[in-house]
Amino acid sequence: MIRLTLPWWPKELKANGGFGNRFAHHRAAKKYKSDCGFLSKDQGLGPLDAARLKLTFEFRPKTRNLPDKDNCVHSCKYLIDAIAAVTGIDDSKFDYGEHTIGEPVKGGAVLVDIEEG
Repeated sequence: MIRLTLPWWPKELKANGGFGNRFAHHRAAKKYKSDCGFLSKDQGLGPLDAARLKLTFEFRPKTRNLPDKDNCVHSCKYLIDAIAAVTGIDDSKFDYGEHTIGEPVKGGAVLVDIEEG
């Protein structure tokens, strides 16, 4: 099992927040995906030979205002795309475990557990 600590998504990618300026959304999405990809590699993630991966998220919000779990997963679309790019496994081959919301941390974080199979 690999555990990654990745950044909280930018406000432009917030689920149900409306896209507002689509150019700002696109720039934020591209940067967030790139940042998550580099951080994943720095934490030891690389190409995998597994047929399927199981991802489990622990969301560590910025504040005590608890976000909705479904919206958290939706907001992590580009994080999931980054993991797919780094591992070389299409995200349609990802299964998802139980997602939890943990204690707040400064700046927020997303903890991702990755298991093969």
